[in-house]
Amino acid sequence: MEMFKNPFFLLAIYGTAVFFLTLITRKIVETAKPSFKKQADANDKKKSYASVGARWWNEVILYTLGPVFGVALALGMADTDYFPEQLRGSTLIVVMSGICLGFTCGWFFKIFKKLLSKGSGVSEEELDDTPDVPDVPGGE
Repeated sequence: MEMFKNPFFLLAIYGTAVFFLTLITRKIVETAKPSFKKQADANDKKKSYASVGARWWNEVILYTLGPVFGVALALGMADTDYFPEQLRGSTLIVVMSGICLGFTCGWFFKIFKKLLSKGSGVSEEELDDTPDVPDVPGGE
């Protein structure tokens, strides 16, 4: 199980965890409050957001969720064997690594989404588009 001591493997696991925590939080909030979803054109602010809260959600809060979850995970795991020894120097180093991890996991997701879009021939808008009412056989 030497793989679990590899710092790159551990950082990949933390990055994945931060991504999924952010994704789950986003889905919960946008399901509970559908008006927080981005509506349409990013150039026309009146069309893009249904309220000031929706603008704050999309323009500020979503960008800070990754680093917040990154810091929380880093602080929670810093004293365990599953945190890279190279980053255990001080609390400041742990916090800074969590912030960097949070920002980069979102950045990597955007790159992966673009690559997936180009490779599959499906536009990014279609990747984001979820039907409101799925067509389920036998379900009325």
